[in-house]
Amino acid sequence: MGERWERVKELFEAALDKPAAARGAFLAMQCGADMALRSEVESLLAEYDRLGSFLDKPAAAEAAETILFTKGGASGASAPAEDAEPVFLGQEISHYRVHEQIGSGGMGAVYRAEDLKSRREVALKFLTKGANAEKNALERFRREARIAESLIHPNICAFYEIDEAAGVPFISMELLHGQTIHQSIFRRPATGTGILDDTPFVPVTVPEQDGRAFDAATLLRISVAVLNGLHAAHRQEVVHRDIKPANIFLTRNGRVKILDFGLAKRLMKSRSGIDTEGITKAGTALGTLTYMSPEQIRGERVDARSDLFSFGAVMFEMATGRRAFEGRYLGQVLESIVKSELPPAHEFRAEVPVMLSDVIAKAMEKDRERRYGSAAEMRVDVETVIASLGASRN
Repeated sequence: MGERWERVKELFEAALDKPAAARGAFLAMQCGADMALRSEVESLLAEYDRLGSFLDKPAAAEAAETILFTKGGASGASAPAEDAEPVFLGQEISHYRVHEQIGSGGMGAVYRAEDLKSRREVALKFLTKGANAEKNALERFRREARIAESLIHPNICAFYEIDEAAGVPFISMELLHGQTIHQSIFRRPATGTGILDDTPFVPVTVPEQDGRAFDAATLLRISVAVLNGLHAAHRQEVVHRDIKPANIFLTRNGRVKILDFGLAKRLMKSRSGIDTEGITKAGTALGTLTYMSPEQIRGERVDARSDLFSFGAVMFEMATGRRAFEGRYLGQVLESIVKSELPPAHEFRAEVPVMLSDVIAKAMEKDRERRYGSAAEMRVDVETVIASLGASRN
């Protein structure tokens, strides 16, 4: 099974390098009569196009953007489980009535439901039946619940409880209306549901770019909110480890929420300086590749400054409409993050204030000793830029 899954991932990544119109012919030639293989790859491509789905990242994102550094290769990798979670639509689960599915990903599915006790709408995030059987996925799910329970802040998606139905664990959490930063930048709102839609945060078109950018005032407003949320998490000694546009949610009423603490960890001192919780015995580093800090990629101990690097990459993307680190091959992206100097954001888009560009650059210093020491410190500089822009308009 592991060997077949490696073939699926290989074809998936090769197909991504080709124009969308050419992918069908490419897969027809590579897969031949193996229609099941072609179907698996096409399914991953479809999920990739939906990157940023509510409260979880798709299975394709796991395959394409999660680094698996293993000494002996990824022999332990296995294909996504074929068994889906039980159908809960229309049922009463514990003290919840389930109404509709509003999202899905590699680890679970999210439903809109009503809490029959409080009479409020909530989001129920179920771990898929197949993932439930895997120790790492189940532990990640439980870790998310444990950590989210301790984080109470207006800029962090609220956690209510963890429970189980038909042998499947689920988390009850705040139901959000709006869309992620990723969906805003790349025009990928969810379809088939009224939960994800337009927000007051309106990006502007960037000529000759696939994505859209945010104006400086909007970007700075979002940044203050995210830094407030990160500061609250870091004060609880929690590092998110997967800050990216798909995990920052913009609501219809103009609020900003940090999502998905499934990869988060509590800071622990290690004499060796190695992040023993972030790396498995096989040497696995967790995170989403294009937003990982250099020390995260190297498998070193991470702290709050790693989240600030990742958020700097998000700010760069909001400012320019393009990703900070790109490349056709994995090695190119890795080298770009660890070694290559990123040009200032204002060189990509003249509308970006130089002071804002400087904040982004400091957050994304390769050497973490030269970065902001805390989210609160970074927020001070962001607020200074806001004050400067306000003064320039007077």
